[in-house]
Amino acid sequence: MIQLLLQKISRVVNFKKSVSIGDLIITNCKDHLLYAIVHDIRSSKSKKEPGEWWDIDLYVLTFPPIKRTMTLSTKQMAGHERWEANGFEQVFVPIDLDAVDQKKPPLSLVKV
Repeated sequence: MIQLLLQKISRVVNFKKSVSIGDLIITNCKDHLLYAIVHDIRSSKSKKEPGEWWDIDLYVLTFPPIKRTMTLSTKQMAGHERWEANGFEQVFVPIDLDAVDQKKPPLSLVKV
């Protein structure tokens, strides 16, 4: 289900190939998509492969905003690899805000 939602979203906005501080990302909690802003990215000290795993601080855009930290591999944080947690597929996809409004909207006005 999450993959279907991401496919529909990708028709309207572009996804970035990498993530950086300040980016807006799409992630999820169970079957619900969430938007979050990347606050900080640092190499994870809890994993053995330096430079391959990252601790990413996020502000989840809920009311009130929630600060969370995710530990992801380089492929996961670039949106190239999905993983499962607690029986649910997880996603982490950065949105290319510079390309907003550069795609044609899927709807158009029809004169009657």
